[in-house]
Amino acid sequence: MKMRLLAAVLCLTLILGVSAFAESDVKLSDDATDFVLLSEAVPDAILEIRYYSTYNFVGERIDGYEEPLAFLTKEAAEALKEVSDEVVAKGYRLKIYDAYRPQMAVTHFMNWALDPEDVRMKEYFYPELEKDVLFPRGYIAEHSGHSRGSTVDLTLFDMTTEKEADMGGTFDYFGELSHPDYTDITEEQYANRMILRDAMLAHGFKPLEEEWWHFTLVDEPYPDTYFTFPVNSDSVAAGDAEADEPQELPAPEAFAQRFFGVLANLESGTAGASLKTAVAAGDICAFAMEYGMWNPETLTVEDNMLAAWETLGEDEAAAAAEGFDAVRELLDDSLEDYEANRPLFEDAGAAEIMDEVMRDPLNRLAWENLRDHMLTLGNDANVG
Repeated sequence: MKMRLLAAVLCLTLILGVSAFAESDVKLSDDATDFVLLSEAVPDAILEIRYYSTYNFVGERIDGYEEPLAFLTKEAAEALKEVSDEVVAKGYRLKIYDAYRPQMAVTHFMNWALDPEDVRMKEYFYPELEKDVLFPRGYIAEHSGHSRGSTVDLTLFDMTTEKEADMGGTFDYFGELSHPDYTDITEEQYANRMILRDAMLAHGFKPLEEEWWHFTLVDEPYPDTYFTFPVNSDSVAAGDAEADEPQELPAPEAFAQRFFGVLANLESGTAGASLKTAVAAGDICAFAMEYGMWNPETLTVEDNMLAAWETLGEDEAAAAAEGFDAVRELLDDSLEDYEANRPLFEDAGAAEIMDEVMRDPLNRLAWENLRDHMLTLGNDANVG
């Protein structure tokens, strides 16, 4: 009886809340023009979009999360890039759980809150609380700052241990344990929270006193606008058509520094080397794609390889050659649409080798053949 009464009260609250919302200065918008894809704006960040998965306090994929992507306003993304640069220098990466949240997702949370029988994730996210207090205590609300586009939920990923930094509590845990200033945790756990908090505050974000992972840009561009577009590729494509403009190719020296230099600087055999290798390969691929390195209308793969290799000294070339195993991760992650790029490998004389790689991605010999072929191109360029 108590639960049914609570549901009725919550329904009435929701109705009244929506009425008040409509009469206020808050605006709804489906315009994604000023939003950017976080994986492009902050390429060092790791994404684990919890509401696209079933591992969240609801226990199912949340409405509006149609792809595992993260969006932010341009202003928030630029500030977060500064945070990322700071923590990367300290040996961490940012790991993103949520960013822009469409209004339909917030409505999904509200509907879940109105169902007293659905407690499937209680033991993981609110074991100390009864579900009927989540709404009154503000854990669930009819509107979220995330829908304004300048709020992000995140943690730190330790590149040395190759694991998330221990914050003493999980993301989206409803309880005092999640308060940033909660001290009944270890010194290390508290220190990790402060590393994240200090970096975010230093670059223009403000915290939420109930959640160590939650931060909002102080000067958010849309403080009174709640956005409704879904989280999918089409939303950003429609709002950022100018991003499709081709960019000017960098000088060969710049390409060499990014392509070969990153591989050369990997510390083989150190803790985290395998992850760093994969991340570096992803960065290289993103750089190449950004500047149209694999575009048939610009330079070919071979031309870029040769021009870049010619800028290296002997020591750099030798170091880069030792790091070429990273190309396996690079191509494995980035050439899912290989058929569309096959002519480029034909230009480089590597199409048959790539066909072999794609037939059996676990065939080490095939990858070594590809590596040797690219090294041969470089050696020929040096001889010439």
